[in-house]
Amino acid sequence: DEALRSLAAGLVSGTTADPRPALESFGAAFVVLRDTDGGELGTAASIDAVPGLAPVGLTDSGWLWRVVPSRDGGIPVAGDHGLQDRMGFTTARVRLEDGAGNTTHLVARDGDRVDTRIPTATAAREGDEAEGGRRLVLAERADPGWRATLDGAPLEPVAVTGSGWAQAFELPAGGGRLQVWHDPSGGSWTWWIGGALLVLAVLFAIPSPVRRAHASTGTGERPAGGHRGQREGTAR
Repeated sequence: DEALRSLAAGLVSGTTADPRPALESFGAAFVVLRDTDGGELGTAASIDAVPGLAPVGLTDSGWLWRVVPSRDGGIPVAGDHGLQDRMGFTTARVRLEDGAGNTTHLVARDGDRVDTRIPTATAAREGDEAEGGRRLVLAERADPGWRATLDGAPLEPVAVTGSGWAQAFELPAGGGRLQVWHDPSGGSWTWWIGGALLVLAVLFAIPSPVRRAHASTGTGERPAGGHRGQREGTAR
C-alpha cells in the first residue's frame, strides 16, 4: 500500500524519474486519473510530463495514459496466450527477473493461472555467463496460497528486493514448463491446528461438575446408620 501511494504521489507531482519499473511491478499497463468532468487539467498536465507515459486523452473513466514499453520492441514474451489485456496491450502481471531485478520476460497467463514454457536464463552480453538468482514475480500480494512449479518441481517462495508485498518464487537458470496457480486453502491447515489447540485449551480450562458421592448398598436402600441416626434423634 505504501509503495502504491508513493508511486501515485510521484505521478501527480509530475516526477521526472522513470516510473515504469514501479508500474511494471504492479502489472500496470495504464494510468487513470479519475476526472469525469474534465476539471483536473492541472494534474493531467503534470502527468503528461512524466516519462514513459503516452497520453490517450479524456475517457468516460477519466484521463488515461498508456505505459510505454521500457525497451525497444517491448519485453520478450514467454508463452503465447493470455498475455494481452482486453485492449491488446501487454502487461507484466507475471514476469521473470534476473539477479539484478531487471524484467527479462513477461509470462503468458490465462486468468489467474500460468501454464507455459519459459526459456533458460541468458547472458546480458555475448560471452558473459547467465546471471543467477532468477525470480518469478507476480503482481499479486504475497499469500501462502500461491503455488508454482517448474517441470513439476515446486518453487521456493522468496522476498522481492524493494517490495514487501509482491509474491515471488526462486527460479533456477534452466527453462521448462512453468505452472502457477492459487490454492485458496493454502496455509489454512496451520490455522486449523492453532484453532484446535485453542479449543482444547479452553475445554481443559472449564471446570467439570463434581458429582456427590453417595454410598450405595447395591439395592438402592439408605445405609442403616442413617436410619438409626434419625430414630435416635426422634427419641431425644
